[in-house]
Amino acid sequence: MTVPNTADIPEVLLRTFRDETDELLAELERGALDLGAGGDDLALLETMYRGAHTLKGNASCLGFDAMTEVAHHLEGAMSAAIASRRGGDRALIALVLESLDVLGRLATGDEVAAGPVAALGAQLAAWAAGAVADGEPTADPVALPPSAPPAERGSRVTRAIRVDVGRLDHALDLVGEIAVTRGRLVDAHRRRDAAAVDDALEIVDALVRDLRAGVLALRLVPLRTSFERFRRAVRDLGRAAGKEVRLELACDDLEVDVSVAEALRAPLTHLLRNAIDHGIETPAARRRAGKPATGTLTLAARQEGASLVVELTDDGAGLARDALLERGRALGVAVDGLSDAQIWELAFVPGLSTATRVTDLSGRGIGMDVVRRTLEAMRGGVRLASVDGRGVTASLCLPLTLSILQGLAVGVGGDVYVLPLDHVVECVDLAGDRAIRSVQGGVVELRGEALPYLSLARSLGSEGGRAPGRIVVVEHDGTRAGLAVDCLHGEVQTVIKPLGPLLDRVHGLTGSALLADGRVALVVDVRGLLRAAAA
Repeated sequence: MTVPNTADIPEVLLRTFRDETDELLAELERGALDLGAGGDDLALLETMYRGAHTLKGNASCLGFDAMTEVAHHLEGAMSAAIASRRGGDRALIALVLESLDVLGRLATGDEVAAGPVAALGAQLAAWAAGAVADGEPTADPVALPPSAPPAERGSRVTRAIRVDVGRLDHALDLVGEIAVTRGRLVDAHRRRDAAAVDDALEIVDALVRDLRAGVLALRLVPLRTSFERFRRAVRDLGRAAGKEVRLELACDDLEVDVSVAEALRAPLTHLLRNAIDHGIETPAARRRAGKPATGTLTLAARQEGASLVVELTDDGAGLARDALLERGRALGVAVDGLSDAQIWELAFVPGLSTATRVTDLSGRGIGMDVVRRTLEAMRGGVRLASVDGRGVTASLCLPLTLSILQGLAVGVGGDVYVLPLDHVVECVDLAGDRAIRSVQGGVVELRGEALPYLSLARSLGSEGGRAPGRIVVVEHDGTRAGLAVDCLHGEVQTVIKPLGPLLDRVHGLTGSALLADGRVALVVDVRGLLRAAAA
């Protein structure tokens, strides 16, 4: 089987693809070897499913058709293994390892005969069919949590970006100035000259702020470069679906942190595939509707304050309102009396898909749920808007950088927590004559309206301290509530760190931060708390 012509693929993109493929193959191999060894096979299968799904999408975007075919069948086998709980099957493990060997060769550009690739795909499909027939298939497609973005995985991949030499020179100049000022500070300290010490500290503080900004600037990459990688994918995927589709970009010279650019790849890939498969009509249907035969996808980005807003718009048929309502009812969701915005939210219900068949494009009902969960893991969000016959707009919002957090530090007992500032609306006193209290929280009167509030100590399982005296009003997706805390420590800007594998699934928390006084504060997951309270 011939390999794709990689001459028109940028070298940096090809290198990134192969590095990420190596990482995914290593993760899949570890999972296959651990299956049936007495651990949690279901968790392993779910991780392997995500890996196969990502491999398929990456390979399809760059035109590695043989890889896409093998990964698609591997994904189907993983889905069947999850449904039938047959993770330890020796035949499956052997097929998975054989598939990984073939995928590794295909990723490096080695030619593999069409016969073995087709035979391997047939074996995987046969195993999947037998597993579902013999096991206990689920009624609905499997909905899995999103895979971690590349920056959060235990990676052995060397990540590299192009850096403007002028920015490096500026950072080096700042380091030199800090070294000189440090000498002045040491000298003033030895002479016990308090005024000189104060002056040197003030200069150091300003230089450190400039250096931090300079280091962050070193991590900036043009967003257009990241978006360009989707052009060929849109063209090829459209033709594979029997449609003519083109992608237009509108992001000017916007630069974002490299971690944000990398994290956007997976959700945008899902959205583009959904737009082509479900949104854009066939050329004949578009002509009947009075539209150009070629569909248009527009990928736009802009900066709003400290946030990045990315909008993907298609000029297709719009969301299938009746199909969404029907699938929502089938999954037990109350759909009567919903507004348009609430109907579009049904697209994010785990396991809900309006696709009538599984294809290389439509997936298995996990796409939109993956998009939302992936963005929320990055302190972002996504919304849909649809106009019948005119298309859909998916709006993604996330911070310009994932490493720096602007937040409000609050005290609960002897602990300090940080609330992301983009969720904070205001802070008010918890006056006893204006509040109805309960164990978990209560209701407080705020400017003539009732505001429900939660006890942050109770919500996070903290022992708490004295009775809460302040309410921090927070908001997410139009839902507003209060968080009762003991005291306010003020606004902070700090570097956010992941919690680590032992704590990364702790309810209500999304990271940690080191405060100026050396204490460690935990970052509150406001979205998670509000959703849990509304459930």
